[in-house]
Amino acid sequence: MKFEPVEPMARVSAIEAIQTGGPTDRADALVALAYHDPDLEFVQDLCLQLLADDGDPSVQSTAALCLGHLARIHGRLDTTRAIPAIAAFAFGNPSLAGRAHDALDDIRMFTGDHR
Repeated sequence: MKFEPVEPMARVSAIEAIQTGGPTDRADALVALAYHDPDLEFVQDLCLQLLADDGDPSVQSTAALCLGHLARIHGRLDTTRAIPAIAAFAFGNPSLAGRAHDALDDIRMFTGDHR
């Protein structure tokens, strides 16, 4: 695994990439928002929407991962929504369940919610 720094992206540009880009562009934009956008609730809601509604499992798994990043960065998250949504994604997508479980571990560690 090679670490690559996450560059900031203007919210408008990130939303455009999420709406119109290919899977890699969409995932990169979502990660940029998770790392750099200060509005936790906005990014959290976007991640939850993509996790539930997006037709691309790779984007959905990135949304789950970003929820874990948000918990780490902000020390809080709406766990009553995030934990069940990630668990449901993991159950429905066994090949991506490892990534979802990593996100759940981060959320539990950084928010203290050990459901």
